[in-house]
Amino acid sequence: METLGSIKQAVFARFLDRSIPFVGGAQPHVIENPTEEIVDGLKRGKPAKLYMAGQQLTRTVPNIGGGRPGVGPRRLEANYLYSTRAFQAGALAANEYRYFQNAIGQSGVSDGFPTTVVLTDLETNMDVGGQIAQGKNFCFTQIGISFNTKIDVANITTLLDAGSLKFSKQGDQYQLRHGPARFWPGGQGVSGFSTATAVNGVHNGLADPRAVRELRVPRVIKEKESFAYIYNVPRTVQANDGTTAYTVAAPGIVMSIWLWGGQMDVIPG
Repeated sequence: METLGSIKQAVFARFLDRSIPFVGGAQPHVIENPTEEIVDGLKRGKPAKLYMAGQQLTRTVPNIGGGRPGVGPRRLEANYLYSTRAFQAGALAANEYRYFQNAIGQSGVSDGFPTTVVLTDLETNMDVGGQIAQGKNFCFTQIGISFNTKIDVANITTLLDAGSLKFSKQGDQYQLRHGPARFWPGGQGVSGFSTATAVNGVHNGLADPRAVRELRVPRVIKEKESFAYIYNVPRTVQANDGTTAYTVAAPGIVMSIWLWGGQMDVIPG
């Protein structure tokens, strides 16, 4: 049987990152000391010497905190990671529309927005385009697709039918096909009125945060890791008749892909 000191640090890092959703927001720790040794030290009023992956951390047990050896303190929050694209009025082109490729402060042109639009936290909360910023890690348990609240029925059904969702990382060496966009309800929108009297306010699924797809196997995206979600439109015509074009009506569509789960930030020393 291997001792903790003989196990590589990277193994512990992966274990701790994937443990985030299951520990109620607390930072998990793997400690080599026998429980009896720790309890005996507390009874004698002395700080216990804790050993993690073969490295010694001398701290009192109630204040273990501070993350893995050599990493520094970390803060864990529940949060969204999200990205938004605009689809202007006209025929919807067959294309792979990539999300999470631009950060706050960058031009929104490559995401389909007019030239006057600079991305803000209304569109995304990415700090670095195309990858997770240094000092951040994300572990997600929900995915959803949401639209601007003024979208109408014709436009929302166009985007739900025209494209599918894919996850990509490692420069597209790994791709996971999630299926049609309609499989991924947003759980957001405007409710409380009759659709017979309201022109706008439709949404993807129910406007309820519980009405979204849960991931039983959490997805971890770590610092400096490049990734993308792709809204893939494989053809320009509708499958039911093979001739009718997918068309976006004025004033266009804003579509967001969001991830919900744990965000871990390294606190600078």
